[in-house]
Order: sequence, then C-alpha cells, then structure tokens
Amino acid sequence: MPRAFSIREISRPHFNRIWQKPRRQIAHRHRLLTDFLKLLGLSDRVIYHDVEGMEHHISLPTLRAIEALTNQLRRRPALRAQLQAAVV
Repeated sequence: MPRAFSIREISRPHFNRIWQKPRRQIAHRHRLLTDFLKLLGLSDRVIYHDVEGMEHHISLPTLRAIEALTNQLRRRPALRAQLQAAVV
C-alpha cells in the first residue's frame, strides 16, 4: 500500500503550486455567488451565511447558470429592480 505523506513533508513552494488552481476556483466561486446575491438585494448577513454554504455544494452547471444570470442582471437594471422588489 502506498505511504501517505504528511503536510510537513511537502515543501511550501510545491504545496502552493498544487493548491493554486483550486484556491483561485474557490475565490471565483465565492465572488460570483456574493455578486449574484447582492444583485438580488439581499442583506450582507444573509449573503455571508448563504455563500459560505453554497460555495461548497453547488455544481458547475448551476454555477455557470448563475454566472450567466449575474451578467444579465448587471446589464439590465430594470430586471434587477424587479427582482430586488420581489425579494424585499
């Protein structure tokens, strides 16, 4: 059976290279979900709580759909206002 390596055995530069892409993906996911919920007019407290749960469980197809919707909401202030009015 292969031996497992401890974190202490992996050099920091090597470890940073390994985790660089996943870190960027998580940061992008977090920003996207935060932006989306802000565009809906939700409070910062609700956004923080929801994003912390959503970012770990959301599928890539759903994330892409939210990204497309977020882009549309940025370009269409009238639609954004309608959604914000419905959320409040």
